[in-house]
Amino acid sequence: MTTAKLDSLQIATLAIAGLLLILSFAISTPWFAPIVTLIAAAAALIVLVRRSPTFQFAKKNSVAAGAAGDSIFTPMRSNVTFKRVAGLKSVREELDEIVDYFKNPSKYKRFGVVLPRGVLLAGPPGVGKTLMAKAIAGEAGVAFFYASGSSFAHLYVGVGPKKISELFATARKHAPSIVFIDEIDAVGRTRGGARSDERENTLNQLLTEMDGFESHSGVVVLAATNRIELLDDALLRPGRFDRRIEISPPNLSDRKEILKIVFNDKPHSLNLAKLAEKTAGFSGAALAALANEAALYALRRNAEKVGQSDIDAIKEKVISLKKSGEWLEDDMREKRARYQSAKAFAAKRLGAKFEAAKLAGEFLPDHNNVSSETELFALLCARLAGIAWWRFTDEKGANFCESDGAAARKIAERYIAVYDPFDDEGGAQQLMKRATKTAIDIFDSAAIEKISKTLLENESAPFEVL
Repeated sequence: MTTAKLDSLQIATLAIAGLLLILSFAISTPWFAPIVTLIAAAAALIVLVRRSPTFQFAKKNSVAAGAAGDSIFTPMRSNVTFKRVAGLKSVREELDEIVDYFKNPSKYKRFGVVLPRGVLLAGPPGVGKTLMAKAIAGEAGVAFFYASGSSFAHLYVGVGPKKISELFATARKHAPSIVFIDEIDAVGRTRGGARSDERENTLNQLLTEMDGFESHSGVVVLAATNRIELLDDALLRPGRFDRRIEISPPNLSDRKEILKIVFNDKPHSLNLAKLAEKTAGFSGAALAALANEAALYALRRNAEKVGQSDIDAIKEKVISLKKSGEWLEDDMREKRARYQSAKAFAAKRLGAKFEAAKLAGEFLPDHNNVSSETELFALLCARLAGIAWWRFTDEKGANFCESDGAAARKIAERYIAVYDPFDDEGGAQQLMKRATKTAIDIFDSAAIEKISKTLLENESAPFEVL
């Protein structure tokens, strides 16, 4: 281990300390000796501390940071383009406008169009929000700044706001540029409740920075969140995040494109079209993990190519780890379509609102967001409609009804607690039986089969067309 050499100032300090120590013993004045001894010891201690490896390391880092500049944020040049982002065709149009604005600003200025200050990408984990942000920066050829919302959350007062200020100051200096804040809900949650003054100060600084943008500043803020409902209303008002883009899990055609990309560099004998049909509801990240795990499994058994046996061996592991999608063989795919169709039909007929029915994944609203008695009972009927359809058609059930059964019990318990607290007719179980009978009474086999066909073809059916 190397040690730091003594410089001339340190040698002089130690010499003076030694001289003072000798004088303290030579002079007999009672008060002089202890005072001089303390001074000498302090001087020696200062020299030892300055020679320590920790001090030298901190000094070196401090000098390096000063040489690199005041900001801890450095711009990147993204090498990701839209060619590497399979699927997500539904959101490309809006994002293409941002890219075109960076490339041809004069075209937009002629019509008085200004760049949106903020674009919020919302969607479940793994659907490609971060990848899309990098692709925008890569297509536009502008500086890209990445920050995680959690990196601004500090216990120490003033650190979070200072980092926000540094980030935006550096982005303006390198304009045109894109600032991407991942998991913005870590710093942008609704204020109030569990009090955190430092988090609120950080959020206030972010709001101030976004308000300080000029229309021609050349800086766009992209942010990603899994839970848009948690964000503070001040962030969502016009003038800050002017544009919100919902990114959903890839549909069947999107998954085919993603699978072509993730298996492009892997020798395989797979039917990717069939594999896409079986992976309903899988996110892009889950499909990439599926391909990687299958390739690793094939290597472990010394195979020349990735085969269907490798997929079968690791599929449950990927579903469990990624908590994404369902594995649907052909017969189960049709069964799932009819199950979801019965739920969608009952919800629409009885008045429970939703955006679109889906082959895989949940589409009915959370019961905590329903405030009327009629709609809450309709939601209970819809939750039980899939199971009711099996009873209606004498078809055997499947394990994917478990979550609906648990959700239906919670809805029934809430319904009784809020609207029928003096219930004496059997409680939640009796109410669930009544809801099941209501669903069966309104079933229209032709309508449900029509919805089922749409789900098998498109994997979704908007509320308006049901």
